[in-house]
Amino acid sequence: MTFMTAWRKRGEVTLVHDSVRPWLYAVAGNLARTEFRRLGRLRRLVARLPLADSVGDHADSVADQVDWDRNMSRALAAVDKLPKAEQEAVRLCLLGEVSMADAAEVLGIAEVSLRSRLSRARARLRGLLTEEVA
Repeated sequence: MTFMTAWRKRGEVTLVHDSVRPWLYAVAGNLARTEFRRLGRLRRLVARLPLADSVGDHADSVADQVDWDRNMSRALAAVDKLPKAEQEAVRLCLLGEVSMADAAEVLGIAEVSLRSRLSRARARLRGLLTEEVA
């Protein structure tokens, strides 16, 4: 989708140091966030569908959804506190569900470097999220 967008908007692209790479990163990040939001809406919609044989308590599902939304907001706020390189890796691989190989190619780094960024990002996120709870 990133390259299709680049092709459609090729006349509007502003080059930075004679490179289109920063613009492509921004497009890829925006597309990943859009896809993440779309999947979240789909998950919430599917979760609201009634099961064939049982009827659950609506209050439980509302409470679960409120908790999930609160936790997701905390996690996204923690991602925003990460260094830029780690944010890109998290948004592509963990939030956008892009494969490691594809994300490494988009970011222009080796897959090993991407795995390292994700490992550091996960450690920092654990620290940030446990600090909030304590």
